[in-house]
Amino acid sequence: MFPPIKPISITPKYPDNVIKLEFEGGYTQKRKRHTRSKMTFEVTYFLEKTDKDLLETHYKKVETITPFDWVNPNDGKIHIVQFSSPLEVPRTGDFPKHFNIKITLEEA
Repeated sequence: MFPPIKPISITPKYPDNVIKLEFEGGYTQKRKRHTRSKMTFEVTYFLEKTDKDLLETHYKKVETITPFDWVNPNDGKIHIVQFSSPLEVPRTGDFPKHFNIKITLEEA
Protein backbone atom coordinates (compact mmCIF):
# COMPACT_ATOMS: atom_id res chain seq x y z
CA MET A 1 0.00 0.00 0.00
CA PHE A 2 1.24 3.47 -0.91
CA PRO A 3 2.14 5.68 2.09
CA PRO A 4 -0.59 8.12 3.19
CA ILE A 5 1.04 11.28 1.83
CA LYS A 6 -1.19 14.14 0.67
CA PRO A 7 -0.40 15.42 -2.85
CA ILE A 8 -0.79 19.03 -3.96
CA SER A 9 -2.21 17.98 -7.35
CA ILE A 10 -3.42 14.91 -9.23
CA THR A 11 -4.00 14.88 -12.98
CA PRO A 12 -5.79 11.79 -14.28
CA LYS A 13 -5.14 10.96 -17.93
CA TYR A 14 -7.48 8.84 -19.98
CA PRO A 15 -5.80 6.79 -22.71
CA ASP A 16 -6.72 6.94 -26.38
CA ASN A 17 -8.00 3.39 -26.68
CA VAL A 18 -9.36 3.64 -30.25
CA ILE A 19 -8.18 2.23 -33.56
CA LYS A 20 -9.37 4.37 -36.45
CA LEU A 21 -9.45 3.06 -40.03
CA GLU A 22 -9.98 5.41 -42.96
CA PHE A 23 -11.28 4.03 -46.26
CA GLU A 24 -11.01 5.32 -49.83
CA GLY A 25 -14.73 6.01 -49.93
CA GLY A 26 -14.24 8.80 -47.36
CA TYR A 27 -15.72 7.01 -44.37
CA THR A 28 -14.00 5.87 -41.19
CA GLN A 29 -14.45 2.94 -38.90
CA LYS A 30 -13.50 2.97 -35.22
CA ARG A 31 -13.16 0.25 -32.63
CA LYS A 32 -11.67 -0.16 -29.19
CA ARG A 33 -8.06 -1.31 -29.10
CA HIS A 34 -8.55 -3.18 -25.82
CA THR A 35 -11.50 -4.06 -23.63
CA ARG A 36 -9.88 -2.30 -20.65
CA SER A 37 -8.48 1.23 -20.61
CA LYS A 38 -5.54 1.84 -18.27
CA MET A 39 -5.57 5.18 -16.47
CA THR A 40 -2.45 7.22 -15.76
CA PHE A 41 -2.13 9.65 -12.86
CA GLU A 42 0.39 12.49 -12.66
CA VAL A 43 0.82 13.27 -8.98
CA THR A 44 2.75 16.22 -7.51
CA TYR A 45 3.98 16.38 -3.92
CA PHE A 46 5.61 19.13 -1.87
CA LEU A 47 7.18 17.12 0.95
CA GLU A 48 9.20 17.57 4.09
CA LYS A 49 12.07 15.14 4.71
CA THR A 50 10.03 12.62 6.75
CA ASP A 51 7.38 12.21 4.03
CA LYS A 52 10.08 12.16 1.34
CA ASP A 53 11.78 9.33 3.22
CA LEU A 54 8.47 7.40 3.34
CA LEU A 55 8.06 7.79 -0.41
CA GLU A 56 11.66 6.74 -1.12
CA THR A 57 11.32 3.68 1.13
CA HIS A 58 8.16 2.65 -0.70
CA TYR A 59 9.81 3.19 -4.10
CA LYS A 60 12.88 1.13 -3.14
CA LYS A 61 10.53 -1.70 -2.14
CA VAL A 62 8.46 -1.77 -5.37
CA GLU A 63 10.56 0.19 -7.95
CA THR A 64 8.86 0.28 -11.37
CA ILE A 65 8.16 -3.46 -11.31
CA THR A 66 5.76 -4.37 -8.49
CA PRO A 67 2.12 -3.17 -8.56
CA PHE A 68 0.69 -1.67 -5.37
CA ASP A 69 -2.58 -0.24 -4.06
CA TRP A 70 -2.94 3.54 -4.30
CA VAL A 71 -5.93 5.46 -2.96
CA ASN A 72 -6.89 8.43 -5.12
CA PRO A 73 -7.51 11.21 -2.56
CA ASN A 74 -9.89 12.98 -4.97
CA ASP A 75 -12.49 10.20 -5.00
CA GLY A 76 -11.31 7.61 -2.42
CA LYS A 77 -11.09 4.82 -5.03
CA ILE A 78 -8.33 2.23 -4.80
CA HIS A 79 -6.29 1.69 -7.98
CA ILE A 80 -3.66 -0.99 -8.55
CA VAL A 81 -0.77 0.97 -10.05
CA GLN A 82 2.96 0.96 -10.79
CA PHE A 83 5.52 3.75 -11.06
CA SER A 84 5.91 4.46 -14.78
CA SER A 85 9.46 5.83 -14.42
CA PRO A 86 12.24 5.92 -11.81
CA LEU A 87 11.71 8.23 -8.83
CA GLU A 88 13.51 11.58 -8.92
CA VAL A 89 13.83 13.65 -5.74
CA PRO A 90 14.93 17.23 -6.52
CA ARG A 91 15.44 19.68 -3.67
CA THR A 92 13.48 22.93 -3.98
CA GLY A 93 15.73 26.00 -4.03
CA ASP A 94 13.31 28.38 -2.28
CA PHE A 95 12.52 25.84 0.44
CA PRO A 96 15.73 23.89 1.18
CA LYS A 97 14.02 21.53 3.66
CA HIS A 98 11.27 20.61 1.20
CA PHE A 99 11.14 18.47 -1.92
CA ASN A 100 8.94 19.04 -4.98
CA ILE A 101 8.36 15.55 -6.37
CA LYS A 102 6.35 14.61 -9.47
CA ILE A 103 5.51 10.98 -10.15
CA THR A 104 3.48 9.21 -12.78
CA LEU A 105 1.46 6.18 -11.77
CA GLU A 106 -0.09 3.87 -14.35
CA GLU A 107 -2.70 1.22 -13.72
CA ALA A 108 -1.28 -2.29 -13.76
